[in-house]
Formats: sequence, C-alpha cells, structure tokens
Amino acid sequence: MTSTPAPVILVHLRRPDRSKPNESRTDPMYEFGCFGLTGCHNDNLLNGMAAKGARLGFIQPGPKAMRLAFLTPPIDVVNHGKRTAAHWSPPEMPLRYKDGVMLIDNDGNTDVPSLKAFLDGVQRPTWISRLSSNFRSRTEPLPQQMADEVVSAWETKIAGVERATKYWEALPYMPPKPDTDRKATYERNLAIARGDTPAPDQTPSDPQPAPRGRCS
Repeated sequence: MTSTPAPVILVHLRRPDRSKPNESRTDPMYEFGCFGLTGCHNDNLLNGMAAKGARLGFIQPGPKAMRLAFLTPPIDVVNHGKRTAAHWSPPEMPLRYKDGVMLIDNDGNTDVPSLKAFLDGVQRPTWISRLSSNFRSRTEPLPQQMADEVVSAWETKIAGVERATKYWEALPYMPPKPDTDRKATYERNLAIARGDTPAPDQTPSDPQPAPRGRCS
C-alpha cells in the first residue's frame, strides 16, 4: 500500500535588512530543528495544528532570485504555552544560498516548472515579485504536482552539494549582526515561549519587530 506524501508548505522568509545594525535573521534555527519561536507565525502558519505533519520549504529571497534553502521532514507543531513553534528531526543545516533550489529568478529560470506556470498570470512586474505576492502570507499546502517537483528538486540538489556550516550562508548576504551564539538564542527564545522568561520589548537578535507573518 502506497503512503500519501506529506503536504508541502512554502514559507517566505525575508532578506536581512541592512538598515538595521542589530538584525541577525535568526529564524529558522536549523541546528535545533525549530522554526517560529519568535512568535511571528502564531497568528497564521502555526495557529492551531493545521500545519502538523507538513513539510516546510523555506523560501530565501535574494536580489534577483528566490531559492529554496531548506525542506524539513514532516513537522510537529508544539504549543509551548506562550508561543507555538514547528519542530522536526533530525536537525540539519540548510543549503548555501548559491546552491539552493532555484524556485524562480527574474529571467524565469526555475527548477520547479509547475511553480513558474502557477505564477505566469500574476500581475507583478518581475518573476520574484510574483512569487512574493503569492507566498508572502500563504499557509496552504502546494498542489500535489508542485509539491512533488519541489521534493524532487530538493532531493536532487542535496545529493550533489555540501550543506552550509553557518546559518548565514543560507542568506543572500551577511546580516548586519550575525548570531554567533545560536544555542543561547535558542534557549532564550524557548524560555520566552514557555513563559519562563518575560519577552523583552526588543530582543538582541531582531530589535525592530517586523509586521505579523514577515518576521522570519
């Protein structure tokens, strides 16, 4: 009996904002198999258990291309008390930005043909702005054909390249203040999520809160 493949949900991350000197772009915390401890997705993607069992594909935007930096195994959605987060096992590092699966670039190149077809009618001036328009706040799983293509492209890519060794290698450029103690950041955010530590108005990793759904 053939098992049904896990649904795939693409999660639109952000580029580092160079105008914010303390920005680290900490989440996802690949090394700990975790995403969402900052609380930014509690009202959308991680609101309830709908995403449980899905695979999250992290879209990393760059100036001229949108790449898939990481595709999780099926996730668990854990309500820690104050915040909800996605967790998966085993923890693994993402791909370097330059090696990520090409979702779309501004010339229309893609490793996922059905995604390009899906974006073809979107009224935006560039391919990457079309993708951003459709996936910035999307929480629904991909259509099955597109999901199959994403999984296939990911598996092909990871068989041929080395993973990043530092999280910022998955970004298109260095954040203004790279997070050099990820374990401490993870433990701090987990304590806040559990309510063991009050959430500060401004955290060292991301001092300027982003709009809901856009902090990752």
